Amino acid sequence: MYPTGWADIGYSPAEVALKEVHEETGILAEVRGLLGVFDGQRRAFSRIPLYSLVFHCHAVGGELEAHPLECLDVGWFARDNLPEPLASGAFWVDAAFAAIEGDSPGVYYDAPRDEVWRGVGD
Repeated sequence: MYPTGWADIGYSPAEVALKEVHEETGILAEVRGLLGVFDGQRRAFSRIPLYSLVFHCHAVGGELEAHPLECLDVGWFARDNLPEPLASGAFWVDAAFAAIEGDSPGVYYDAPRDEVWRGVGD
């Protein structure tokens, strides 16, 4: 998994991302950009309605230390050695590594379905 958290009142999504990275891993980071917005139910990693925002963050300090109640372990991983499961990893891993390498992959989001709000479409 990667650091995750609920949207806390009074924090922007980017602030929540930085807070969760620090709380769960001990790493201080800065947000470089948004990589994607994922619907948890549509991607089948949540049974409750939620959106997951995946940010490109850059470590600027701190030391790796797993939060004792939220993490089994923490680490730095090569692309070919990522831990499983990664919620919607198939959609954001390529963008994450492209961003790390300096490319600007754009922000992933699900394209609108035809009139989904009227019960029409897939």
